Order: sequence, then C-alpha cells, then structure tokens
Amino acid sequence: MPSIVTPDFSALIEPVSRDALRAFRREGDRAVDIGVLVVACLFAALFAVVVSVGVSVVIGGMLDTTLGAPGRPIGVALGIVLGLGFGALIVYGTIAHQRITALRRFRMTAFARANGLALIDEQRNPDYAGAIFHTGSSREAYDCLRAVDGGLEIGGYRYTTGSGKNQTRHHWGYLSMRIERALPHMVLDAKANNGLFGSTNLPESFARDQVLHLEGDFDRHFTLYCPSDYERDALYIFTPDLMALLIDDASAFDVEVVDDRLFAYYSGRIDTADPLTVRRLFAIATTVGAKTLDRAERYHDDRAGTSASAFGASDPARPAHPSMIAPQGRRLRQRVNVTGLVIGIAVVAAWAWMSFAR
Repeated sequence: MPSIVTPDFSALIEPVSRDALRAFRREGDRAVDIGVLVVACLFAALFAVVVSVGVSVVIGGMLDTTLGAPGRPIGVALGIVLGLGFGALIVYGTIAHQRITALRRFRMTAFARANGLALIDEQRNPDYAGAIFHTGSSREAYDCLRAVDGGLEIGGYRYTTGSGKNQTRHHWGYLSMRIERALPHMVLDAKANNGLFGSTNLPESFARDQVLHLEGDFDRHFTLYCPSDYERDALYIFTPDLMALLIDDASAFDVEVVDDRLFAYYSGRIDTADPLTVRRLFAIATTVGAKTLDRAERYHDDRAGTSASAFGASDPARPAHPSMIAPQGRRLRQRVNVTGLVIGIAVVAAWAWMSFAR
C-alpha cells in the first residue's frame, strides 16, 4: 500500500540562513555556478563595450552638433557610465538568479529529507501509462518528489511537439499514486481547464460514446469517460462522496485511472518548491487518492475470465487474478480528430490542385 502521509511543510516555509545556504552550495554545483558567472562577466564586459561605443558615437555626435567641441568627451563619459551600469546589472542579475535557484533546491532537498522522499532532478521518458506521457519528443519529468516505496510521486513534466520553427514545448504538473489493484481505464476531464469550445486540454482525446453522465453537479465540473459496458463499475468507484471530494479538491486537475495507478494532471508549469502547490497535491492524494484506494481494494472485474498476471496474457489453466481487468476495459478508445483530418485532406487537395494547375 502506498505511503499517504501528511507532510511537514516547514522546510518550504521557514527562513534559510545564509550560512546554511552557503554550505549547501559548496556541497553542490559550485563549479557550475562559477562557470556561469564567468560567462556572465564576459558577456557583461562585451555588452558594456558595445553600449559605451554606441552611446559615445551617437550622443557625442549629437552634442558636437549642438554644443561644439565639448560634446564628444561628454558623450564618451556618458557611454562609459551606461555601459558599466548595464554590465553590472547583468552580473548582479546572474548572481541573484543563482542564489534563488540554490535556495529553491535547498528547500526541496530539505523537504524531501524531512518527509522520507527522494528528490529526482530529471527522469527521461518516465514509464507511466498516463495520457500525458506518450506524446511528442524530448519527454522528461523533473523536480520530482517520490515516496521511497514508489507509491506516490509529484513533479513537473514537459515534452515537445512539432519540428523546426513550429516546435512547441508543453508543460504539466502531475501526481502519480499507486492504488494496488488494477481498475478499468477511466478519465475525468476537468472542464475548468478546457480550451476553445470546450475542447480537452489533454494530449489524447477519447470517443464520446464512452462518456458517462453522473448525478448532481458533477457533470458541470468533469466529463467522465469509462469503457463501454463498464458504467456500473465506474459508479462503484466514483461514489457521491468521492465525487464531492473531486469537486472540492481537484476541479482544476484532470484525473486518470489506468492499470493500478491514479494520476492527476495540471496543465502548465508547476513549482514543486512552492508550499501551496505541494500542499494541494498532497491534499489530493490524502483525500481523492485515499478514497479511490479504498474503493479499489474491494473491486473485481467479473468479465476477466482467466489470467496469469494483473496485466498479462490469459492462462486458461488458472482462475482470474483479483486484480485482472478484461481486455475491453483496460484502455479507452481514442477519438478520431475529424477536424484535423478534414483540414489535412483540404491542404493536400489544395497542394495537388496547384501542382496540376501549373
């Protein structure tokens, strides 16, 4: 069973002494900091020279025209002052950015240690079955806080779509929680973060005939997708009290249950050093996640005939594993992007017509 605890957030909130931060930086990537600072100084010096010369020539020439001979020295002096000032701002900004970055890393490291979590800077191509983890290229999870048993993880995630000048970098925040027993594939598409005309912000879209309408105000906040013929199973998991928790604690998040994990997604950049953000993600785990875990413990898919493992191929000689999901319930059917298909056909047809018309 995954570790669901109420963390100690003091490391993300309490002031950090200069001595503690200085010691932390000495233990870490000080060489990298010096390298960045040297580059910043060289750039600042070059920028200062360019500004000094440019201002000296332009302002000096203007003053020469209006004031006579004394204008040139004034222009040179003004150019030097402005050049040195801008150069100093570049160096100061670099030093301040390094300190802010180090302070953020210090807080995350201290928070992880205080709560028995592992801090993972980067993880390329994370092996998760969730909807956001299979799109694009350069897929990477970063700034992840993970429970030692792997049952709970929060972090940022990014990937790239397109190529060349049309490249787009997508950012997400996510919570991943193991729920021990496999459940049918279900997605709660939050309406609060949808795009134009209510289009989903998720990189995957699902066939509309899999939408299950629920009672009360739930449909105003989420669109629930479940596999065909799994409507009763979805109602077993998403009880009225769980739906209330979802509306209260996760209405800005898309939620997905796939295999034996629950995911909550936030569209956009997320800061796992921000105490409010971390507190909200852990609140989802301790409310929505814990309730889902409780319902999953007693769930069984009667359609699963025989099985050798929770997700593997069937073995007719063995009875169904309690955590087995029948093939038709393991994945939702994807929706064909009709609009994109029509636009693509139109573009190809226009190109072909123009080619033959020449």
